[in-house]
Amino acid sequence: MLDCIERALNWHDTAHEERLERAQLEARAALLTEREREVLDLVAAGEPNKIIARHLGISFRTVELHRAHIIEKLQARSLSDLIRMAIILKPRLNT
Repeated sequence: MLDCIERALNWHDTAHEERLERAQLEARAALLTEREREVLDLVAAGEPNKIIARHLGISFRTVELHRAHIIEKLQARSLSDLIRMAIILKPRLNT
């Protein structure tokens, strides 16, 4: 019985931490400009900077700057971290 209670408490703590992490991520994502959201979507889709630049009609260097701002604003530690964040945010970014 104590094991069941401990598992329930651990589950509750984990769920709370996940909600808190998501809320913090959404707050940071609210700082992104519309163009940064577009770049983030394309980065998450695996598009290279050159293709993103062509798709959005902007320069390669501008894409690099947008990516740097996105990483800074979302506090991503790596590209895989950034993609994980984009997946979490996907439903919210498209609203």
